[in-house]
Amino acid sequence: MNRLQFYLIIFFIIVPLSQAASGTSEWDTNFNKVFFDQKGKNLSGHYEYSGGKVTGNLKGMTMEGWWSEDDDTRDCGPDNAWSGPFVFTFANDGKSFTGIWGKCQSGKRTIESLTPSDGDWHGDLSKGAIRFSQTSGIQITNDNIVQEDLNVDDLIQELKQIISKTGKN
Repeated sequence: MNRLQFYLIIFFIIVPLSQAASGTSEWDTNFNKVFFDQKGKNLSGHYEYSGGKVTGNLKGMTMEGWWSEDDDTRDCGPDNAWSGPFVFTFANDGKSFTGIWGKCQSGKRTIESLTPSDGDWHGDLSKGAIRFSQTSGIQITNDNIVQEDLNVDDLIQELKQIISKTGKN
C-alpha cells in the first residue's frame, strides 16, 4: 500500500467521524443553567438568566464567542447583535469550564480585549457532552515514521497536497 492509498483510507474513516460532532449539553453555571447545541465546532444556545443567548466556536478545549441578554444593549460581535464577548476554557475531561466575559458598553468589544479581571463565568456539566477537536491518533511523516495526534484538519491538508502532487483530483 502506498502513502496515498493509506491517507485515503484514513481520510474516509476519520473525517466522517470528526465531522459528526453534534449534540446537546446542559451545564450548571453561576448564570443558572446553560444549554448548548453543537454542530461540529460551532456551539449555540441559551441560559436561564435574563433571556440569555450564546454562540461561539471551539478551538481545542477553548470556546470563544458572544452572549446577549434581553435587558442589555446589543452593539458588538457578529452583525452588532451581541452584548459582549466571552472565552470558556474547558477542563481536560470536558466536564467543567472556567471563563471570562465582558460587556461591549464597557469597552470589551472584542474577544481579544478580555482580561483575567473581567467577569467570571464557570460551570459544571450536568447532562450530555461536548465533542472537542478530534485527532486522528496517527501521523505519517516524510520518513514514514508514525507519530501520534495528527489533527484531522492537518490530515486533510496533507492529503490534498499529496493528491495535487500526484496530479489526481
